[in-house]
Amino acid sequence: MKPTLIMFYGYTGTGKSTTSKCLNEKLLLLNKSSLLIKTADFRGKKKSEIPANYFDDNILENKIHRDKIYQAGIKFAEEKINDTEIIILDSAFTKKHRRQW
Repeated sequence: MKPTLIMFYGYTGTGKSTTSKCLNEKLLLLNKSSLLIKTADFRGKKKSEIPANYFDDNILENKIHRDKIYQAGIKFAEEKINDTEIIILDSAFTKKHRRQW
């Protein structure tokens, strides 16, 4: 079977993580091989440890760091795509260039 990538993206607080988690749980109940990848897990910091201006892409250092996090999530998905039927990628990806890698 050809692997499937399902990508949830959008603004903070819109339900991406909740929907991704529910979908992953449902797939597992249906005996589907699925993997949930959240780019937030690649940050290396808890949400409470992130500075208020972290999501400001006008600050070059923040933009570069966040680009690396998104790229790490995508790379991990690429590495795992043949090990499972379905990969669910949960990330903001609000900037179009990050969705095109």
